[in-house]
Amino acid sequence: KARYGVETIDELRALDAETLVREAYTQHHITVDGYVLPKTPYESYRKGLHNEQALLHGYNAYESAPFILFGHANRKNFEQKVRAAFSSYADEVLSLYRPTTDAEADRDWALLYGAIFFNYPHYCAARLAAADGTPVYEYFFEKSNGSLGAWHSGEMIYLYGNLPENSRLYDETDRALSSTMLAYLKHFARTGDPNGETLPAWERTDDGTRLLRLSDTVAMEDERSLALYAILDRMQGFEMP
Repeated sequence: KARYGVETIDELRALDAETLVREAYTQHHITVDGYVLPKTPYESYRKGLHNEQALLHGYNAYESAPFILFGHANRKNFEQKVRAAFSSYADEVLSLYRPTTDAEADRDWALLYGAIFFNYPHYCAARLAAADGTPVYEYFFEKSNGSLGAWHSGEMIYLYGNLPENSRLYDETDRALSSTMLAYLKHFARTGDPNGETLPAWERTDDGTRLLRLSDTVAMEDERSLALYAILDRMQGFEMP
């Protein structure tokens, strides 16, 4: 109504197609309609209303890479970007990230952007699912081959064993990691637990603070951004059940 001055379905249908198609760029979020989706995922998980019997999920080291291709940061604009993204919490974030070069500013902004839209939601999902006893296994994918790798969705080709056979982009370290990840996935699909055989131990996480690092080495490690996540918890009003 506020955008187009319409109040009924018929009035929406009378809008021209070009106007409606443009909305795909601004109105693409989950819609809580009270029927198909009666509550937000956050509200549902807080009440234990979900179907997962076990949860395997994770994020990549450079989630933000394809989304900031035309929005890189430098020392001059870094603070401006942080203040626009974190508003009244910006000073706290700026106390954690203090780049001294353009390269560091670009790196830190990429990490912050990735955390806001990808990494932090995984942290929330892990805590909410584990709170009602759901087994949760979380990973951090960091494998890069110098051209492709740990961008958003970059782990999928490894996880499903789809590395091309005749490609110079991938070597035996990539294929070994893919084999390990596929084995984890098979075990999880069968039993709800990714562990098995001679695979490196993948510990359950009860609070999102421990992840399985997937790279040239595969091992458990501490979540790296807990200080930032604590700020985001307050900024987003996140509360555990």
